[in-house]
Amino acid sequence: MDAVLAAPHLWQGVDDPYLYTSDVTVARAGGAPLDRVDDEVGVRTVRLDPERGLLLNGRPYRVHGVNVHLTWAPGKGTAVADADIDADYRILEDLGVTGLRFAHYQHNAHSYALADRNGILVWTELPLTSEVGASAAFAANAAQQARELVRQNFNHPSVFVWGLGNEIYKVDDVSGRLLDAMQKLVHDEDPSRPTVYANCCAPLDGPQAMHTDAIASNVYFGWYDKEFADLAPFLASNHALRPHTPEALSEYGAGASAQQQEDPPRRPVANSRWHPEQYQALYHEAAWRQIEAAPWLWATFVWTGFDFASSGRNEGAATGINDKGLVSMDRQVRKDAYYWYQANWSKKPMVYITSRRAVRRTVADVEVKVYSNQPGVRLRVNGVDLGEKAVDGHIARWQVRLAPGANRIEAQAGALADDVEWNLAPGSQ
Repeated sequence: MDAVLAAPHLWQGVDDPYLYTSDVTVARAGGAPLDRVDDEVGVRTVRLDPERGLLLNGRPYRVHGVNVHLTWAPGKGTAVADADIDADYRILEDLGVTGLRFAHYQHNAHSYALADRNGILVWTELPLTSEVGASAAFAANAAQQARELVRQNFNHPSVFVWGLGNEIYKVDDVSGRLLDAMQKLVHDEDPSRPTVYANCCAPLDGPQAMHTDAIASNVYFGWYDKEFADLAPFLASNHALRPHTPEALSEYGAGASAQQQEDPPRRPVANSRWHPEQYQALYHEAAWRQIEAAPWLWATFVWTGFDFASSGRNEGAATGINDKGLVSMDRQVRKDAYYWYQANWSKKPMVYITSRRAVRRTVADVEVKVYSNQPGVRLRVNGVDLGEKAVDGHIARWQVRLAPGANRIEAQAGALADDVEWNLAPGSQ
């Protein structure tokens, strides 16, 4: 059945996620209804442009956010209630995301519905990662999951790309044939949305990155390899290499434990047991500045929104956890890097003193760093007014000498305020 909206109210992302209701009833002719589905749908257009990034309803729209696994809760694992998922999405809404990447498998219906209602664009993808099997059964299973992914989520306005795979390490004919088969199948099911592959560890102009309509990169410069400043040249090189292909950043990030504090931090070894929270914040400060300067990227996603279980890991403060999340696995701690992105992404006024959990100090001369999206921040230390400083690039800084014992540090931006207490050990210099 076709329907016409003469003057549709468009779904405009987080600015105006307008939804229509749709009621579908199946009945025998002249008989009682056999089944009914009530649904919400949005009307919008999405286009990926190699130069302008993502166009939502014809206008450039910056898509930035995080990768998410299924909601996890203490004592429940992933067997959570809708209320637990709602709580996760409130944290993400506070962060100011405009996009999410559902990694690396089908997610629950409630998460898609929340994305629709909150105006969050979603990259969802097949569970085709790391290695591709050569058997007919493997290909048949992939096809079944691809078909179900599209048919179950076709009507969600939040879904804007179909991900066909992630980090398939072996570049060979087997993986190439399967990616080609998924490309054809998904386009047969839904010719209206582009496909994308999350490329890692292989050239962007290599065979593994050539099977989808758009391409994205998983890179961790300054964490696993290279330096912070290498990201911008990498992005520019890729853009020059494939100027007619829409490009995104599917993963970037660094580990951090709120239990491990070092201010200022040295660069940790990624697979070591020391992942100071401050280093993750520095990583994201550097990464986001380079990402912001690349308007051709149609989306960027931090790895990850929340710490998550990863059985093979033996690093950071806890075994079996990937600690690259902006929020702790139990959802109790929003790390400094979370507030860095909130300062950049959220329209809600905020002010936040960083390194707040480094409460035991041994050096008297310290930097106080404040994240904010306000024009200026005033600082007081032990009641002494140190004046207001302009917020430059969402950061205000002061060089401060702590007194022995407890030091109360207060930041104020208009009606907003934040405070911490740092203790300088007696005799420290």
